[in-house]
Amino acid sequence: MAANGKQKAASGKQKAVVKKATKKVAVSTKKAVSSPAGSEYPLRSKRRLETRAALIRSAIELMQKHGFDAVTMQQVADNAGTHAQTLYSHFPNKYSLSAAASVESLRAALDKRKTDTLTFWREWVRKRTQEVASGEGATALFGLLEDTLDKPRFALVQLAISQEYVDVLTTSLAADFGLDRNIDLFPKLVAQMLMAASEHSIINWHNSKGEFDLLAGELSGIEEVAQIVELACAAKGISIKKKI
Repeated sequence: MAANGKQKAASGKQKAVVKKATKKVAVSTKKAVSSPAGSEYPLRSKRRLETRAALIRSAIELMQKHGFDAVTMQQVADNAGTHAQTLYSHFPNKYSLSAAASVESLRAALDKRKTDTLTFWREWVRKRTQEVASGEGATALFGLLEDTLDKPRFALVQLAISQEYVDVLTTSLAADFGLDRNIDLFPKLVAQMLMAASEHSIINWHNSKGEFDLLAGELSGIEEVAQIVELACAAKGISIKKKI
């Protein structure tokens, strides 16, 4: 009888220990699931962003100095002081790296903006177009378009750049609309319309050998998109937020 009592007591203690451990695991799992991605590792996320920025700076420096074709991924990694594997974990190929480098100034400017994305984009495009629509800028742009149309590899670069622009604009527009870009398609549709409007004007300018008014075409395209956005937001009950 005494032995049975001891066995029951031991069994009860074991059950209590198992129950306590199970409860700890459940609590731990709940915390892991409910915590936002990266919130438990802010230092790791910061380092990853810093590494990405360093790789982009390295790519810009080398490509401006030697040209796109002459620069290798290994050279970009070496110049940034990191391993090639780290570079590939951020950018799967040179096209995506070049695209990210091309839109980095846009990304930085959007982070500092104090107005809605459409207003910002209108002024950004105005400034950029004025820089390239005449003189040496126009010659460089025309040459780039000729290369893009004649050489598939340059077309791939331009496609990657366009996709990167869409991604950056989608994030910014989603914040304006108060929408989750991963759930609601609307911000990405607007971003794609903005890029399509710009590309339409640039192609018209190229086909007319520079006779087409590129700036007027760009601004007109943005205005058309803005009108569509206004109607869509009214229909969806969306108020566009301005970043202050």
